[in-house]
Amino acid sequence: MGMIELPAGCLLRFRPMKILAEGGFGAVWLAHQKELERPVAIKVLHANVLTDDTAVQRFVNEAKITAQLAHPNIVVLIDHDVEDGVPWIAYEYVTGASLRVRLKAGPLRWTDACEIACLVCAALEEAHAR
Repeated sequence: MGMIELPAGCLLRFRPMKILAEGGFGAVWLAHQKELERPVAIKVLHANVLTDDTAVQRFVNEAKITAQLAHPNIVVLIDHDVEDGVPWIAYEYVTGASLRVRLKAGPLRWTDACEIACLVCAALEEAHAR
């Protein structure tokens, strides 16, 4: 995959620092929100995905749906836009290891697994209620 660039308008408000994750559909950048001086996570699609109207619409819908959610287990949407056909979404940046990273360290204790499952279920319940 080639380097994913952030759209120009996004660069006016955010200073990219590094790519946090990259997959088949896009990448998530750690960036610095200039005006409010805080870290954010910016999600942007790969150029080859931009020709898939269904994928682009799902991405735009993600921003619309996330903007309506307010729950401690769901990241907060900070900003979004579509510039020159490239949609991007800025989310709050949450520190700490991802569940994927945590699972690579070994199996979870039963109590930890149950606690994580309950937190995920609470977030899903809120999302589905909207």
